[in-house]
Amino acid sequence: QEVDKKVSESDQDLLTKIKKHLGEKVSEVIVSSRLTDSASCLVVPKNEPGAQLRRILEASGQTMDASNPIFEINAKHKLLKKLKDLKGKQFNSFVDFLYDYAVIAEGGSPQDPAKYLRQLDKYLSSWAPLNVLRSIVTHCFPTLFHVLSGETVGHAVGHLPSFCLCETRNLLLW
Repeated sequence: QEVDKKVSESDQDLLTKIKKHLGEKVSEVIVSSRLTDSASCLVVPKNEPGAQLRRILEASGQTMDASNPIFEINAKHKLLKKLKDLKGKQFNSFVDFLYDYAVIAEGGSPQDPAKYLRQLDKYLSSWAPLNVLRSIVTHCFPTLFHVLSGETVGHAVGHLPSFCLCETRNLLLW
């Protein structure tokens, strides 16, 4: 993992607030210098099996010790810049959203998928410009591309927030 050694004071305050909110879900929160397109990711601590290997081992009946990932953030990403402006419950809710975003990016599922989709719908319909929408849909809703490529709509519909369903016709123009 590559960590930016020069963390500004405001970024350090942000890291502390994020860690305080996430608590035991993560071992630490760091600013990454390697993330460019994603807002956040989960990194497995050194000497720990990756998420995919962990799932395979657990499926084969092996017990695994609990492991908390490192939450790595891209302080230059638009979603993190938005986070810096939030306070209280809005801040905490958005941190949960970014954590679930990272879980999905690593191939997992959010603890409460319905809550995640409600949050996504709320954020997209209230402030997301088209490029943020495109980024989130690309990373989080790959089933949408089955719809766009002409495959059956039924499977993907259950995975899309209402905002995306309303805007599917516009998304075809990408």
